[in-house]
Amino acid sequence: MTEEKFTEVKHPLQGRWIRFEHEGGDGRRYQVGDRLPWVPTEANIGLHPDGVYEDDFWALPFHHPAFVVVRDRTIVAVVDLVYPGYTGDDDNEDERRAKSDQYEALKTKFQITSPPATLWPETWWATRRAQELIWAEEGKLDLSLYRCQPWPEILSINIGRAMAAPLLRNLDYAAVAKRAFVVEPIQKNALPVYERDAEPVEETPAQRFKRLLGGSK
Repeated sequence: MTEEKFTEVKHPLQGRWIRFEHEGGDGRRYQVGDRLPWVPTEANIGLHPDGVYEDDFWALPFHHPAFVVVRDRTIVAVVDLVYPGYTGDDDNEDERRAKSDQYEALKTKFQITSPPATLWPETWWATRRAQELIWAEEGKLDLSLYRCQPWPEILSINIGRAMAAPLLRNLDYAAVAKRAFVVEPIQKNALPVYERDAEPVEETPAQRFKRLLGGSK
């Protein structure tokens, strides 16, 4: 589906603007009777703006909801919901049923049907069918991989994937610390090899102690 934007249509009786979302929405404002500037493309194949839409109720100040009817890409009607005392409570089964019944009634009244396949070239349909076959095979492959493993192993795999990044990070830290702080012991009777000679010292602490001790006699 192509990216959708809210379209607004002016209520013919109340004068308020109703927001609704449809295929190919362009975010513009229209009046009842205006034709939507929709064209068939390979991206929207099988999709069409014709339909019955409920206004974006929660995007506007509280009001009695309405339906927008689009047929032949034309906004043909704005119809208020027939339900006195509407509250907008999604848990109200009666209100949900009333909206669903009126939605289906409007589709029947205005003869809203699926768009004809001839709106799009056959080459586009062939490409879509090939893509759907690829998606189906990929879905079967993923499902078969899961089915051939018991759930405990699947859970272990998912946990392992989630822990991979933290473990690798800890291993990196451990490697840096080992290089910085760990001194590898030399083998027995082996001479230590340094990267450079130590700076010469004029007098070691032991020599200075002997010198001071000898001078006190």
